[in-house]
Amino acid sequence: MDSRPTYQELEQEIQDLERLIAESDFVEKELITSRELSQKIFEHAAFSIVLTDARTGKVAMCNRMAYEELGYTEKEYLNLSHADYIQETPEKILQDTKAILEKGNLTYPSKLRSKTGEVLDFFQRAVTVTINRKTYIHGIRINITEEKKAEKALRESESKYRDILDNMIEGYYEVDLAGRFVFCHNASMALLGYTPEELIGRRFSEDMTPETAEKVFQFYNDVYRKGSTEKRIVYETKRKDGSLVSLETSVSLIRDGQGQIKGFRGITRDVTERIKMVNALQESEEFYRMLFEHAGFAIMLTDARTGYRIAYNKKAYEQLGYTEEEYKNIPSQVFAASDQQFSDLIKNLMEQGVYTNDLKLRNKNGEVRDFHRSAVKLKIAGKTYFHAIRIDVTDQKKTERSLRESESRFRTIFEIAPDPVFLWTADGKKILDANPAACRYSGYSKEELLNMTMADLADPEDDLIEKQWFKELMQAKNCFCETIHKTKGGDKVFVEINSRILDHMGGEIILSFVRDATERKKAEEELAVYRMNLEKLVQERTEKLEAAQRELIKQEKMSVLGQLTATVSHELRKPLGIIHSSQNHLREIIEERDEKTDKHLNRIEEQVRICDSIVSDLLEYTRTSRLKAARGNLSSWMNPLLDRVFEAEAISLKRNLPMDLPETIHDWIKMQQAVINVLDNAIQAVKAKAELCIREKRDFVPRIEVAMETGQELIVMKISDNGVGMDQDTLRQAFEPLFTTRARGTGLGLANVRKILKEHGGEIILSSEPGQGTMATLTIPIIR
Repeated sequence: MDSRPTYQELEQEIQDLERLIAESDFVEKELITSRELSQKIFEHAAFSIVLTDARTGKVAMCNRMAYEELGYTEKEYLNLSHADYIQETPEKILQDTKAILEKGNLTYPSKLRSKTGEVLDFFQRAVTVTINRKTYIHGIRINITEEKKAEKALRESESKYRDILDNMIEGYYEVDLAGRFVFCHNASMALLGYTPEELIGRRFSEDMTPETAEKVFQFYNDVYRKGSTEKRIVYETKRKDGSLVSLETSVSLIRDGQGQIKGFRGITRDVTERIKMVNALQESEEFYRMLFEHAGFAIMLTDARTGYRIAYNKKAYEQLGYTEEEYKNIPSQVFAASDQQFSDLIKNLMEQGVYTNDLKLRNKNGEVRDFHRSAVKLKIAGKTYFHAIRIDVTDQKKTERSLRESESRFRTIFEIAPDPVFLWTADGKKILDANPAACRYSGYSKEELLNMTMADLADPEDDLIEKQWFKELMQAKNCFCETIHKTKGGDKVFVEINSRILDHMGGEIILSFVRDATERKKAEEELAVYRMNLEKLVQERTEKLEAAQRELIKQEKMSVLGQLTATVSHELRKPLGIIHSSQNHLREIIEERDEKTDKHLNRIEEQVRICDSIVSDLLEYTRTSRLKAARGNLSSWMNPLLDRVFEAEAISLKRNLPMDLPETIHDWIKMQQAVINVLDNAIQAVKAKAELCIREKRDFVPRIEVAMETGQELIVMKISDNGVGMDQDTLRQAFEPLFTTRARGTGLGLANVRKILKEHGGEIILSSEPGQGTMATLTIPIIR
């Protein structure tokens, strides 16, 4: 069988082949067209397209925008690496590349550096692609530098206008159509005194009077109806604290995106002070009008061309004795005492524009009076006028003449004054004038003095007094001092200076009267010495008289006390003896005595002993008796005495009584009485403190110490306790007769001790501290 294709089959195959070729050409043409389209899109895209080798970072392919927007040629750009144009650190570049490779895509902002070094902002989108088993990063980047600049400018503009708003002195606010605040800044709140929370949502009319609220409503309504862009209103409202404030507000409309009115915005400022100022200006204008009308001097405004008086005040015609009706019709030259005066005024004013002079004018009665006139030429609305002020100085002229006469008189007094007189500058640095007496006493001529200062006359050693004097003068405006001046010849002169500050020609000067007080100073020094000696003599004599008076009073008291004691002791001891005998008799006859009976008998015996002791103290102090002195050792009777005194006392006794003490000559009975008196005081002091400590619940151990030692030619006995002690006032009066701090005491115990020790040639000294205790130191001489 023949296997070759038939003609039809071949023709069919040819047709199929032609059809396939045609289809293939069409597809190829489509591909070419698509490739050319893609190439054009790639080349002419409005953004950069870059294909970068992921491993090396080299640019494999890019479109025109990629290199042109950075200022490179294509060849230059293809030879760049990341670090050449990416404005990031190597670490950041590596971090971004790693993120792209891990995620497969990344969108991020970046900064690239152009060929000129300018840093540009970009927005990038990168994806990974694989071509021929090689990984690339396909990136699209859009230059957003201008957008960034615009955004920055917008932020700066927003910040600027926010700063302007925040720092505006005026208040800015917005209200809705119902008149409620929807926005306000700090100045608005400061104007009204509210916080933001209090102000937002509040109607602005709430703090106005009904009349003001209606006025403001009509204003806003007018703005709304007419669509006015800006209108102003001034109104008064209340602050939060109730005070009133005047506000000037500029209002405009707020429209939404569709142009519909949704509210009002306003800028408001506090015009309270401005309104006050306007009112003040009105008051000021009225004030100056009143000044013009009621000034104490004449004021005139005259037409320079016609000489006609345009305006004048009441004083202008009253000064000359005319009525207003008479004055306005009389030409100015009629008043002049001479025609020359009037012509000089006109000539000088026209040439110089200002003229001040003294002149004489004749009043209605024909009297010529003195005046001072000051005039200026001025223009008002293109016309020339003379404005003049005229003052009647007739009386002042008379006063000036009197002053000149007075000045001459006082100048004569100044020149012939016997004492130096100086006039100084207010700072004392220059002598302005000095009279002849000042020249004579100082030795300087007047010319020399006028070139000297206050300090030049002062003695350098006395400079401090000069400075103190000047300081006091500046404070008190007048001052008197004594100091030393040094003359031209070197002599020192003691002077008195009486100074005061005077007003002189708008300033101050110092007037000083100086008097040579050298002779007076010598006399005062001699008198001071005499007075000092006299005072010393008087004081010594007074002390002697006072001591004698005290001794006399004491002797008188002792004499009276002695007489009284002798009588009372005799009268008391007799009944005391009877009471004592009766008490002993009762003890003998009452064999069976209970405790209560013994208690009362013991009390009788104790009270008789106390009374007898008081009588004995009185007799001892007031009676002069001879000592029954004998040689002996104080320690021989001191120990038995202490045993007897402290037998019934629960008090710690410490004794230090050496037996080898030197002998003394003493009356042992009186010395025992002195020691007993001191010990009795010590016992009472520790008992008083013990009672106090019991009340205050404090621990306390009563303690008395008796010690004797040998001193310089003396036996020293010290008796100390830890009792209540004495304050300084009590200690000072302790030896005064009849002074006592105890409820039951004669006040003669220590007085008798001192008396007994003085009789033995010794003494007693007390030292004490309140709350700490007392020490009594008794001394008597040793026999040698």
